[in-house]
Amino acid sequence: MSPASPAQGSKPQSKAGEATPFWQARTGSGLHPDLLAYSQTIDEDRPFIVHDLAGSSAHVLGLRKANLLTKDEATALLQGLRAVLAAHEAGTFRLDADLEDVHMNIESRLTSELGDTGRKLHTGRSRNDQVATCIVLYARQHLAQLAQGLHHLSAALAAQARRHAQTPWVCRTHGQAAQPATLGFLLAAHAVRLQDLQRKVLATFDQVGESPLGSGAVAGSTLPLDPAYTARLMGLRPPRSALLATGARDAVLESCSVAQHVGLVVASLCQDLLDLFTAGALKLPQGYTTGSSLMPHKRNPDALELARGRGKALAGPLAAVSGLVGGLGLGYMRDFQLTKPYLVSALRDATSTVELLTPLAEGMTFDGRALAADLAKPGVVATDVAEALVNVGLPFRTAYGVVAKAFALVEQGKSFPEGLTAQGLSQVHLDAALGALTPDASRRATVGGPAPKAVLATLDGCDARAHELGAAVAKAQRDAEAPFDLLSKPLPQLLEA
Repeated sequence: MSPASPAQGSKPQSKAGEATPFWQARTGSGLHPDLLAYSQTIDEDRPFIVHDLAGSSAHVLGLRKANLLTKDEATALLQGLRAVLAAHEAGTFRLDADLEDVHMNIESRLTSELGDTGRKLHTGRSRNDQVATCIVLYARQHLAQLAQGLHHLSAALAAQARRHAQTPWVCRTHGQAAQPATLGFLLAAHAVRLQDLQRKVLATFDQVGESPLGSGAVAGSTLPLDPAYTARLMGLRPPRSALLATGARDAVLESCSVAQHVGLVVASLCQDLLDLFTAGALKLPQGYTTGSSLMPHKRNPDALELARGRGKALAGPLAAVSGLVGGLGLGYMRDFQLTKPYLVSALRDATSTVELLTPLAEGMTFDGRALAADLAKPGVVATDVAEALVNVGLPFRTAYGVVAKAFALVEQGKSFPEGLTAQGLSQVHLDAALGALTPDASRRATVGGPAPKAVLATLDGCDARAHELGAAVAKAQRDAEAPFDLLSKPLPQLLEA
């Protein structure tokens, strides 16, 4: 092992004394300054530093297993990677744009400190499978966090729904008051939807669980590497195809796609809550509204509006990534690097939005009088009246016509009872119709309906699924963190495994 002679953070030196990327051995010259500035990805790579260190640790152990490193060399490299981690966490790991990216900065640091041992780090590896591995580890870590956020938000809404299973509320179609329901009916629907989405995030987490490490530039290696071994170290599956794995396209596409789906669902939730806020039926917890710079009376629902906007904006990363990879064949191309910031922003914004809304949902309160304000509108019970007539023998389309004609008279100024009486109904039919004029959500007791007992049944099912999903989320988080154990486990334990 060569002595660690250069100072910490020093650069590999060319004859001119400048930092040089290792691939320059082929070209004989560095990049034109304009191309270097255009192509370097230092800022985009910062979120992947720890993931690169974890993947590189797995690669070192794979090289040791293949007898391509001695035990002392593997120990030195693993210690060097941990030293980079410590410097990164302390904010002292300086990144040099002349080395193009984080991956070359890390290798340069180890080569400067360990000499020939550092030069062995990249044995059997390409930046192609290295970058793809970082993407997979990053995506899984943040998908697990997103699944946990959805789990908490769904639970918060389910708890609110249970509290308000009997609170009257009028549901809407086409933006208009439609039928009597309960607030719990609305909130339970959102809780169930978020659980469905949680399952989709967990499915994506599993789908993204294939290790690219060992795939090399595009076609594996002639060296006796064991990609299944390094995959297992990182809690991943081995690659099925080196050609496919080196691009990791589907990992990025699926992650951005599920992030967009989260955004759409969250935006829908925010819109429903904003409608309640505008109607004076919802009060947001302290700290989740802002005031106006001009109007002293205003309390603005900025948190919901921003979450709605960020949710809808998550269509952007997916559109960008789809455009970037849509015309690429298999194998690695440099423009695939451009997908990384979109992956980061998609998972970051989806997760932060969900996490923002959870305490908001936990602390929001409701005004029962404002919620019930639409119950007095005659049209709210129109379908109930028609179905009451069906229950005493009228064909539905006949009953529908009777109520429609009665409601036309209501629009001309008559009361609903007057409108019904004017239809020439028999006493039995008239009594049934008049008896349904009082709004009552409990009449809508079909499975999945708004009757309190139906809402509670929905929530019982939601609670059962929450238990199952909670266990799945916990497992995903453990699996997502497994690669980073390579940076903290005792070295003898790793090297003897």
